[in-house]
Amino acid sequence: MATPQSIDRALATCLEEQRVNDALDLMAAWDHHRGLVWWGCLSAWSCWRPEPGPQEDRALQYANQWVETREDAARRVAGQAIAETASVPANLLLKAVFYSGGSISGEDQPAVEPSPQVCGKFILALLHHLLAGAPLPQRPAQGQRFIELARQTLAAYGSVAAPAAYVPATAAVC
Repeated sequence: MATPQSIDRALATCLEEQRVNDALDLMAAWDHHRGLVWWGCLSAWSCWRPEPGPQEDRALQYANQWVETREDAARRVAGQAIAETASVPANLLLKAVFYSGGSISGEDQPAVEPSPQVCGKFILALLHHLLAGAPLPQRPAQGQRFIELARQTLAAYGSVAAPAAYVPATAAVC
């Protein structure tokens, strides 16, 4: 099993060699779902700031709530929001949360666990969607930013440090 330190070294090499897709694939295969969702939040926020749209803001709030609490109830709230979220990137972030672990069946149904790789696949799809939506000249820099954020996430989750909470745009104080 890869350690955060070995993944970080590989990401540093990819960053140096400008192999963005390889780095994104590598990071998305990390088996730490909470870290993956946080990386997705940081990456999405880097594209959506200073004021994300309402659906994007709500997706960031739900994802952040799950990252902070790790509670199944927060995961299920994100899952319920999927159906009413038309924004593709916000929808992908919510799906990453919902498929991060725990049963994906209804609460009164027998438990059905998602495949462990599904969360990372949704984060990877989110990042590729964000890159595709960026103006062509900005894509290389945005991809490098995603890799830098991946390395920061690995550093945070490879130690006792906890990520800072997301402050919704609707709660921001000027």
